[in-house]
Amino acid sequence: MTQVLGGRLADMFGGEMLLVLAMVLWSAMTAATPHAATLGNWPVLAARVLLGAGEGLALPAIHSMIKKYVVPADRATSAAVITAACYLGALLSNLASPHVISAYGWEACFYGFAALPPLVWIPLWVSFLWQIRPEDGKAAALDAAAVAGTYQAAADTDAKTPIVVAGSSSGGSSGSSSTGARKETDGLVGASADATNDAAEEGADDVTAAPARLTQLLASPSVWAIIFAQYGQSWGMIGLLSWLPTYYSQRFNVPLDSLANFTVLPYFLQMVIAVAAGFIADKLVLSGVRVLYVRHLLQISGMLAPAACLAFCAYSPGLTATEAATIITAGSAISSLTVGAVSVNHFDISPRNAGTIFGLGNTAACIGGLIAVPGSGWLFDRTQSWDAVFILFAAHYVGGAFLWALLASDQPLQLDGELPYMAVQCEEEEEEDDGKGGGSGGRGSEGRGVGTGGGGVVVVDSKQPVVSSA
Repeated sequence: MTQVLGGRLADMFGGEMLLVLAMVLWSAMTAATPHAATLGNWPVLAARVLLGAGEGLALPAIHSMIKKYVVPADRATSAAVITAACYLGALLSNLASPHVISAYGWEACFYGFAALPPLVWIPLWVSFLWQIRPEDGKAAALDAAAVAGTYQAAADTDAKTPIVVAGSSSGGSSGSSSTGARKETDGLVGASADATNDAAEEGADDVTAAPARLTQLLASPSVWAIIFAQYGQSWGMIGLLSWLPTYYSQRFNVPLDSLANFTVLPYFLQMVIAVAAGFIADKLVLSGVRVLYVRHLLQISGMLAPAACLAFCAYSPGLTATEAATIITAGSAISSLTVGAVSVNHFDISPRNAGTIFGLGNTAACIGGLIAVPGSGWLFDRTQSWDAVFILFAAHYVGGAFLWALLASDQPLQLDGELPYMAVQCEEEEEEDDGKGGGSGGRGSEGRGVGTGGGGVVVVDSKQPVVSSA
C-alpha cells in the first residue's frame, strides 16, 4: 500500500534518495527477521510489514526517475530491463537459498540478502548519482514527442526545427511572423507535432512541475485502464503461478522433487520476453507506428494469449503433464509482452505523474494477487475442479484486456500544466477566419494550429501530427 505514496513522493521530490530509503528499510527489516522470529509472531509480522513498505516505495521511485534520466525513445526498453531484473533476482535467490540454508542455516539467507544493498548496491548508486545528471532537461524536452505517438529523435544532430510557441503569435496581419515565438530545438526532426511549444520552452520544468492531485488522476479513464489491466493480469498470473505446483501434483501426480522442472521455466521465459517486448515497443514507435496501436498490440496479446492457453487446458482433459506444462508456460511467457504496454503507458499519458500512476496500477496488481490466491482456492474447494479455476483466471485476463481496449489512451491527461495532445493552440487566432494561409499563422476547422517563421513551418493536426521544416 506504500506504492502510491512512493510514486507521489518521487514525483514531487525525486526518486533518488527515496530509493535509498526503500533499500535501507528493506535491508534492515530483512536482517531483523531472524531475531524477530525468536520474539514471537507479532514481531515477525511487524518486520515483514515494514519490509513490504520498503519494497512498495522502490519501483514507483524507479519509474518516476525513468522520465528524468531516459529519453522517450528508450523508456519501454528501460522499464523492461528493470522488470526482467526483478524476475532474475527472484530466480537467482530461489536457486541460491537452498544451498545457503543447507550449508549455514536459514538465518544466513536473511543476513546475506540484507547485506547486499549496503555493501554493494548503495555505493554503486551513490557513485552513479555523483557522476550522472539528466542532460539539461533533454528527456523532459522530448516528452511531447513521446505522448504524440512517435519518439523520433533526430538522426541528423545538426538539424534544427523551429517550434512555434503556443499563444505567442503577434497580433499583426496574417502574413506576419511570430517574433520571439520560436525556439530552435535540436534533435526533434521527424518527431511528431507534439514535440512543440511547452516542451521546447520549458524543458525540464515539465518534469519537475508539481504532480496532479490523486482525484484528478482517478478522474481519467486512461488511468483506470492501467488499473484494470494490472488488476486483471495480476489476478490471472499470480493466482496461476501460486497454484501451479499443487495443480501438477494433484492432477498429474508429479513428484514433489520434480516440480521445479515444471514451474521455473515460466519465470525465465518471462524475463527474456519482457526485455524483447520493451525493445520491440520502442522500435515500432520509432518506425512511425502510433503509440496507442503498439500498446494495444502488446497488451491485448499479452492478456488474451494466456487466457486462451488456460481455456485450452480446461477443455482438454486428455492432456499429459508435459503437454499442459508446455501450454501453460507458453501463455505465461507471452503475458510478459504487457511490459511494453501497461508497464510504460504512464509515460505516455502523464510523464510528470509517472511514479504516482505506476503506484496506482501496481497497487491494483497487488490487490488482485492478494485476492486471487485465496479466491481461486475457495473455488477449488467448492468445485474440486482445476478447470473451473483456470476459467476464472482466464476470465480476469479477458476482462482486463477488454477494459484496457475500451479505456486506454496515448494522449496526455488534460491536467493543469500538462502538455495537451495538441500543444499548439494559437488561442489568440481563434477568431480569425478558418484556413487563412499564405504562409501565415492560421487556424483550421479541425483543430489545426499553424505558425510560421523565417526558418520553417510547424503544422499541428489533431488527427495526423506532422512536422515540416524548410
